[in-house]
Amino acid sequence: MIKLKYKYQILKILFLIALVTSVAMSLEEKTGFCGIESGCEKVENTIYAKTFGIANYWFGIAIFAFLVALIDSHIEKPSKHGEEVLKWSIIIGSIISLYFLYLQQYIIHAYCKYCIVIDTSLIIATVIYFLTEKN
Repeated sequence: MIKLKYKYQILKILFLIALVTSVAMSLEEKTGFCGIESGCEKVENTIYAKTFGIANYWFGIAIFAFLVALIDSHIEKPSKHGEEVLKWSIIIGSIISLYFLYLQQYIIHAYCKYCIVIDTSLIIATVIYFLTEKN
């Protein structure tokens, strides 16, 4: 195990990056930042861009806002319950991220740069969470 003094602060930064990126994705339709010929456009126009009819970035906004609040709470007042919720959120999030990366690589054959940032943030968070000692 690696000792990391600022483990939860680093996790918070990663979740904030994913949150801001999810917000940027929600604004993409209005701003056209990615461009029409980008991988973002191709990914966003597949059946995989929505879950239960809701755009995935809305789930991202809600989940990452929750994780930022959870981390803040845990930094302020650590609890065993909060640690468990964080651990399972990271595990489930990473599984979903790996699934979305798989879809982009093998099914859609295009990459959304926003999605890559979010997925990479979660995978890095997983590595940091599980390869470092508890603070």
